[in-house]
Amino acid sequence: MITRLEQDLFYLLRCAVASDRPDPARFQSYSRQDLEALYELSTKHSVQSIPAYYLGMESLLKDTALREKARTVFLLGLRNVTCMEYDLQSICGVLEAAGIDYLPLKGAILRDLYPESWMRSSCDIDILVREDDLQRAENTLMAELGCGGGTKNYHDVSLFLPSGVHLELHFSIKENISSMDRLLEKVWQYAHPVDTLHRYEMEPEFFLFHQAAHAAYHFLSGGCGVRTLLDWYLLKGKLPCDREKLERLLREGKLSIFARQLDELTDCCFGGMPFTELSEHICRYILSGETYGIMEQSAMIAKTKSGGSLPFLRGKLFPSREQMARQYPTLTRRPGLLPVFWLIRWGKLLDKGTRERYLYEMKTVCQLSESDYENTKRLLTELGLEEKNENEYELPQRDFSE
Repeated sequence: MITRLEQDLFYLLRCAVASDRPDPARFQSYSRQDLEALYELSTKHSVQSIPAYYLGMESLLKDTALREKARTVFLLGLRNVTCMEYDLQSICGVLEAAGIDYLPLKGAILRDLYPESWMRSSCDIDILVREDDLQRAENTLMAELGCGGGTKNYHDVSLFLPSGVHLELHFSIKENISSMDRLLEKVWQYAHPVDTLHRYEMEPEFFLFHQAAHAAYHFLSGGCGVRTLLDWYLLKGKLPCDREKLERLLREGKLSIFARQLDELTDCCFGGMPFTELSEHICRYILSGETYGIMEQSAMIAKTKSGGSLPFLRGKLFPSREQMARQYPTLTRRPGLLPVFWLIRWGKLLDKGTRERYLYEMKTVCQLSESDYENTKRLLTELGLEEKNENEYELPQRDFSE
């Protein structure tokens, strides 16, 4: 059952995107404990600025101390988004001047759909460049903006600006889920330049497909968060698109059922529609999973998609060459080195912190009950996400070193 606190959060988010003033009577009885609980819940889902903005109003909270606390949270969120937007403009300007094609992703685009930019928080800036331009883009940003870092990951290079803002410089938007990646790797075919010579944007249908794919990836990693639901609710209402073309993309990426369930769930959370048993089950999973997923739910998904604890453990200790090649690209050219890279992988267990995380992960998977297994299996089937993906790690995107 959706609790009163969760309903209040959905209510405030709905008021924000509709530019409505909340009903003060709904919050007059709020205590310090209630406010702390609402702040904790909204923070777990990276939407804390919205309830903080409203609860900082005198008409909603009479307690001066609580109101000031809420205003402080709002101002911090406003500062973070302002810094993010300033740095985004700087990054785009440098790439444009260098003649490098670039495509802003995720929050950088989604923020424009909200009535106020501060309503859409981000933990980083995501920008896609062509893979052939990656090294030049990285070197240019380091030279012109003083970016540091340069750690290469599965689909991006991690950089940090002098302001502390984190930039994920993508050379791919693939999610390591084969059914989606066959389309996601064609992103530049579905993009066109806008405003300038080198800034690109996705066609609206492909942008929606990418959002559904990214949400599904995080769902399979243990949760996609309330912020993702709010993004989807705004996208389907504000982004004009060819519905037939979108449906073709979703079918090809095996996301039609998942997208349809997102439609229904967001109508329940923000559109006033009553929850069904299934939509409440999905909502409870998302509420429990926070913004990017939690280990326990990720373990449930991993065990289910692996077919049980033993297949999961076997795959964790002896990943396939395709899985290992994500971390060690040399295996693509020299597959015979797989046992050597298994040894390198196991060697990471010498680090105490890595070993403890790994053992906790294994313990979590083994302790899941049969009912958890069956419930998760049924949920994945109802979402159309039950297919085993031959290329994904059993706990997506997690390695011993994460």
